[in-house]
Amino acid sequence: DASRARFAYAGSSGRTTGRDGVSLVQFGDVGRLGGVCAGTVACTLTWISRGRAIESDTRIRRSRPGGYFTGSGRRRGIDLQSVMVHEGGHTLGFDHVSNRSVVMFPSIASRAVGGRILGRGDALVNNRTY
Repeated sequence: DASRARFAYAGSSGRTTGRDGVSLVQFGDVGRLGGVCAGTVACTLTWISRGRAIESDTRIRRSRPGGYFTGSGRRRGIDLQSVMVHEGGHTLGFDHVSNRSVVMFPSIASRAVGGRILGRGDALVNNRTY
């Protein structure tokens, strides 16, 4: 993979979603973002300049029946890691696809692990983009 795109945890923040020069992941009311975000588990807003993502904010629904799970132990609710990989795909410029077997499919079932890594097809698009 020729991509140089990297994601790293940089600590907690009191910031909120909005173009301010800082990429952010937060738990909150996704519906308040409006538009295509209404009714979703998570939504990513990405700001583009000269064809490149310069900032990306992701909001994950805080209160969700069944909650979230991580790891490979007890699966209850939605796999948070799969959600974050999907939302990270949006940060990289990927759109939703109709193929249920890839990360960028627009939904995930409870207790399912939908995709914890971007696949080869995703990498090929990523390499062309970056």
